Amino acid sequence: MRPPSGQGGFSIAELLMALALFSIMLTAMAGVYALAFKGQADSIRQGAVSDQGTLLHNALNRAFAAATYVSDPAPGGTDTRLTLWENVDPADGAGALVAGLPRTYRHFCRDASASGVYLYRGEYPRTDIVCGTTTGGDLLAGGTRMAVAALFSREAENVVAVDYRVSFAGTSSKPLRPAAESLRYVLRHAW
Repeated sequence: MRPPSGQGGFSIAELLMALALFSIMLTAMAGVYALAFKGQADSIRQGAVSDQGTLLHNALNRAFAAATYVSDPAPGGTDTRLTLWENVDPADGAGALVAGLPRTYRHFCRDASASGVYLYRGEYPRTDIVCGTTTGGDLLAGGTRMAVAALFSREAENVVAVDYRVSFAGTSSKPLRPAAESLRYVLRHAW
């Protein structure tokens, strides 16, 4: 089909060819954008895993730096709970080392579903805590689509080993590296 003489235009075949080329280019561009967004989502997930591992590591460092007494786990024991006390006399586990200063605790625990590690803080005496359900706790690591394994081992009276692993439990286009670490703390206060 040719237009009448003197009038310009495209034939149907030319328009269909242009439309096909445009569709191919649009599909290719959509594929590139989808791949870029998937890669960005994986990077965000990897960053979240790494950030939560760092947050847990830093909270443990601060707690151990000030700790004078460990009440959980028991010496030689392993548990998903760790209770560190500040200004508590290790000789009796109750008295104040410095009179007039508060005796405080930091209680780390992994919840029953292994989806989070919480930190509870307070003053002596410690109340009963059900990890993840008792109000007043801060979620340090874990949450939606995250898996957290944390184990606290008391190797000696003043030595605590901490093993943790924070990982993404959802689906991802590529395997994500977990934030995992094995730490060993020695309380420097006299026993």
